[in-house]
Amino acid sequence: MDRSGQRNGQSGDFSKKGPLWLKESGLADLWRLVHPDQGEYTFCSAAHKTYAHIDHFLCAPDLQPLPQNVHIDPMTLSDQAPISLTLRVDWKRMDTGSSWSVHNKLIQQPTNMQAITSTLMACLQTNDTGEMATPWEALKLVIRAELMVISANDSRIRQEKRAQREDAVEELELSTSGREPPDFGEP
Repeated sequence: MDRSGQRNGQSGDFSKKGPLWLKESGLADLWRLVHPDQGEYTFCSAAHKTYAHIDHFLCAPDLQPLPQNVHIDPMTLSDQAPISLTLRVDWKRMDTGSSWSVHNKLIQQPTNMQAITSTLMACLQTNDTGEMATPWEALKLVIRAELMVISANDSRIRQEKRAQREDAVEELELSTSGREPPDFGEP
């Protein structure tokens, strides 16, 4: 995105469209947030006499307060400099009870992937506003909801199978014991 030494004074296509894309998607470059006025670079091409900031830590707005320190390390082994990021996490304030994560087994099953794909295609067609932020937020919610439906359905099926196995074991125990179970009355 940040470049110097451009040919004919023109910057690349991404350096023009990149900031707009970041704004529309709601993402931000953490290094640029912490160092808004500095012009350090992460790539140096001696042959082309150009410098560029091509490595980024992109972050959603709700995570932007987390960076404690972001800095570009020296170019020691190659023509690219690593970026180091230190995050500030308040573990006491993190609510682990409401967190949700994707179970890998859900997305590994082909039938589940077909259901997710068709739901996503319908969501994209419904939420096509020409901007990136609206469909992206909608997609995140739709993916989560679809996976929760699949997970609940899988859980219901597992519980039904378990109940069937327990009934089968109970019937087998009764048939091998030779006596009827005691009648405790209706619950």
